[in-house]
Amino acid sequence: MKYPHIEKAVEEITRNRFLENTLSPSLLTDEVGSSLSKKTKAQVAEINNSLNFVFPPSMPRPFNADAIVRARCAAILISKTIDRRLPPRLPHGSAAYNPESWDGNLLEGYVVAHLNAASLPSGAAGAYLAASFWAFATAEERAQAMAARAEAIELCAFGVVAANHAARAMIAGHARNNLDIYSDLMLLWFGSTPGAAEEVKRKLRLTLAGLRTEYICFCYGGDNIRQGTKYKEKGFGQSGVAAVVSTHNKWADVAASNRNRILFGKNFFSSKLTKISLEEEDIKGMLKDSLEMRISRGGAVLHEATHLYARTGDVLMSDAVYLAAGFALPSISGKDRVVAYGPKYCRALAKTDPRSSLDNADTYRLFCEHAKYCRQQGASRI
Repeated sequence: MKYPHIEKAVEEITRNRFLENTLSPSLLTDEVGSSLSKKTKAQVAEINNSLNFVFPPSMPRPFNADAIVRARCAAILISKTIDRRLPPRLPHGSAAYNPESWDGNLLEGYVVAHLNAASLPSGAAGAYLAASFWAFATAEERAQAMAARAEAIELCAFGVVAANHAARAMIAGHARNNLDIYSDLMLLWFGSTPGAAEEVKRKLRLTLAGLRTEYICFCYGGDNIRQGTKYKEKGFGQSGVAAVVSTHNKWADVAASNRNRILFGKNFFSSKLTKISLEEEDIKGMLKDSLEMRISRGGAVLHEATHLYARTGDVLMSDAVYLAAGFALPSISGKDRVVAYGPKYCRALAKTDPRSSLDNADTYRLFCEHAKYCRQQGASRI
């Protein structure tokens, strides 16, 4: 279920006429999204329905009646989601704040007061859905996003165990004698760089700690965004700034300036492109020359979480990696040079530039996906 009246309200909160002398409206809409994430489906539906009204036909209709309806919609959404104590009256007058008033000035004063008082959402460790998820996503898409954090934590834990085993095997000499599957995994995805297992373990521990202890925001960039919407949200613009929400043709994305947000793209929600968990055919496919991504929902979140908490990047492939992968070199300008996404490119990166593998987010994702499968299947060799 999508909530079109909540969309109308959050769109109004980000309208330009409210923004003079206020902080970013994304802080306020994030607070709204965080609050909605803690409510039941029935409570959210009730809030959405309470925003479905028109200007009373029994009252004289002013020229700005439509603007008053929009402002009242925004004010009521704020009042039903944010528990913030405001002064009992407006700063320069005797009128009291009232989100259900039909006075345009009172309603705008109420919204602006909350914009000025907005702060980063807070809560126990976990994820919350930004307002974009409540405005546009289906119930199934919201459930998939919320489940993906737990799936990423599980994947990352398998990766930490595998890296720890590989580090111990190296000390014991098993890796040199090809006796340990986790050393095989380390060699396959990170190459032969000395100390690689310890570095992988360190970065995965940072990622796991972040996923377990941080309060993180999920933003919606799927297929169901209404064409023509004017709702703006942080993370959709360049460098993570607020911009009109739009469909993204990716699995997920983060901005370096937004430590606590992940934007989910349309590929994340595609059952053809993304699985709940990788299966035997996917793991075998990782070792072939296919360009398929072979990615799970938890893997998509884990990839982005390594950016946020372990400062990984998306490594551009060098000429040597292109040749190792069997591809023609990019143009001289380099504009068509790609990053190391997916099994084939990441295996080529590990073989030709293993130190760069230690900085590549998708390499960590693939290592953890592969480690989980091997651990669950009791595999002794790749």
